[in-house]
Amino acid sequence: MDSEGSTYQQEIFDFLPDATFVIDLEGRVIAWNRAMEVLTGTPATTMLGKGNYEAAIPFYGERKPMLANLIFMPEVEIEKRYDTIEKVGDTLIVDVFIPTFGKEGVYFWAKASPLFDPQGNISGAIQKIRDISDRKRAEQEITRSHRSLEEIISFLPDPTFVINLDGVVITWNRAMEVLTGVPAAAMLGKGDYEYALPFYGERKPMLANIVFMPEVEIEKRYDNIEKIGDTLVMDIFIPTFGNGVYFWAKASPLYDPQGNISGAIQTIRDISDRKRAEQEIIRSRRSLEEIISFLPDATFVINREGYVITWNRAMEDLTGVPAQAMVGKGDYEYALPFYGARQPMLANLILMPETEVESRYTHVKREGDTLVVDTFLPQLGISGRYFWAKASPLYDPQGTITGAIETIRDITERREMEGRLARSNAELQIAAEIQQSFLPEVIPQITGFDISAKSVMAKEVGGFFRCHSL
Repeated sequence: MDSEGSTYQQEIFDFLPDATFVIDLEGRVIAWNRAMEVLTGTPATTMLGKGNYEAAIPFYGERKPMLANLIFMPEVEIEKRYDTIEKVGDTLIVDVFIPTFGKEGVYFWAKASPLFDPQGNISGAIQKIRDISDRKRAEQEITRSHRSLEEIISFLPDPTFVINLDGVVITWNRAMEVLTGVPAAAMLGKGDYEYALPFYGERKPMLANIVFMPEVEIEKRYDNIEKIGDTLVMDIFIPTFGNGVYFWAKASPLYDPQGNISGAIQTIRDISDRKRAEQEIIRSRRSLEEIISFLPDATFVINREGYVITWNRAMEDLTGVPAQAMVGKGDYEYALPFYGARQPMLANLILMPETEVESRYTHVKREGDTLVVDTFLPQLGISGRYFWAKASPLYDPQGTITGAIETIRDITERREMEGRLARSNAELQIAAEIQQSFLPEVIPQITGFDISAKSVMAKEVGGFFRCHSL
């Protein structure tokens, strides 16, 4: 890859939302992105070039192999020493709890893959880290409370249903109603695999039914199901659901007071975003355009001449304009979906002289070489939309700006909330002024008495005015 491409990759590497670092064959840190700086509090300038497992110190407080270091170990050594690590091809994946990180300890998901030189030899390793504490603690709570059906149903935000030993639905929660469009009243009491119809369009066993099968039967017929104790877990793609959806499903038996299985509970979660994101990461780790497509925020890149060279999927969703219709376009065509007219976007301002930007665009905030703006677009949606946008320059190895990258985020809900709060405060001030107008301007003088008074503005607006006499 040429130097310009390498520069683009470095810019995008820093832009990635997940904390990520890279080591060479000697274990020295050669890349440490901004998300890693935020997560650990350790700046890249302090970590780059360090070896001897120094990358582990912000996490463990001691020097020890990270997942990226294990990439260089033989497979048999990894399997012998690290039984919690999942190996997918040449990629290692692990969930780990680090009690010394933060105040209460943190659960992390980590993924490491080898990096190869042009000859196909391993030249280093890359590791991605994500805080999954919320998800892990939710799963633990589910495990602790799985014997109390009512508590589980009220606790779980995920679509959940329960069947008895005869395969008849006895619980169908609200999240399941929302997911399938089938109300509980229409599903309760139904058997004969009717609960599979909203998912598959046909009657067939769901994971909850498989709970009742002997273990040998499950292993023989369903090799994609993971068994953890008496709980079954699986990821599955259902092409007939919507436009095709990836689901994570978990099913556990329910017991009567005597310890006999009396039914099964199944929880379902749409993991399409996560699955597709993971697939995108794997496909695009060596391609700038595909990495941009992976970003959750609507993002596009222009070159020095103002032509679009990347238009990611989130931007397609936001604008309704597919990438193939926009890539290669210039003359501010990318502004049309937002403004209905050709005019500079924030990314174009990056290419203008700083003095011109400051003189013409006073609402644009500059943070180093990055521009940030909040703007309202009245022609979008029913009553207009508020957007936050951030643009940064891209450089070649000589430090010359070769283009710009812009990220856009819809902040309409936040702005509307701020507006409602401002109106509420204004109404309260008006009410205070009205209340003040009821009071005399001068305290009456009565011989033989000293009279004083104080008026305090109410914190809320009431429906009537009450006088108290003492």
